[in-house]
Amino acid sequence: MYVDPKLCEPTERFEHTTGMWHPVSNPVVRLKGTTGKLSLASIHLCSFDPDRRVNETRRLTTLGKPGMAAIIGGDCNSYPHRESEAQDLPDWEDVADRSHFEHRTIDVGGVRVSDTRPDHILSGTHHGHQPVFVELGQYAATELHIPGALAPTASLWRTDQGPMRRIDRIYATPQVADALTDLKVIVNDDVREASDHCPVMATFSLSRLRKALSPATSTAA
Repeated sequence: MYVDPKLCEPTERFEHTTGMWHPVSNPVVRLKGTTGKLSLASIHLCSFDPDRRVNETRRLTTLGKPGMAAIIGGDCNSYPHRESEAQDLPDWEDVADRSHFEHRTIDVGGVRVSDTRPDHILSGTHHGHQPVFVELGQYAATELHIPGALAPTASLWRTDQGPMRRIDRIYATPQVADALTDLKVIVNDDVREASDHCPVMATFSLSRLRKALSPATSTAA
């Protein structure tokens, strides 16, 4: 996790390790020009156990408790939950890797389906209440109408796990998401050389972000 000291002042740093496959790096910063704090987290959910991913995701919801402002992002090793992206879920008959099938599917009524639970926990609406986080790809596509915001991010050049899928995502608490101005999935030769995952870059309005982090709307633990 890198923070620009010209833009923000680090105030605390936490590392979430309990029950996590990979520890979560979680610095808290104060954006210059505000007194409120912003919690940041780099995440990598478990690649091999859907149930562990659920537990890890519930741990992450602690960063979106009422009054907190946060941005979290990384490899979710699972799929978007919204019906609008259902056509982009894997066709498991076309994926020969049995191990990958076990890692990425769950049993629902005796039928194996793609695991979308982490995204639903983080950004789903429950009992009429707003979600803990806003998934920025969906927000960019539906609210800002940004082309390519829902582009796939993983399996850039590998073929053993089927076509590319959108498993790398960024989430923000609602007041922070409202400051989003752009979101891009970056694909170029340098990316291909370094990884089979594409970086996802979110851009925010500094003035709107400062307003979101004002004491009247945001504090951080």
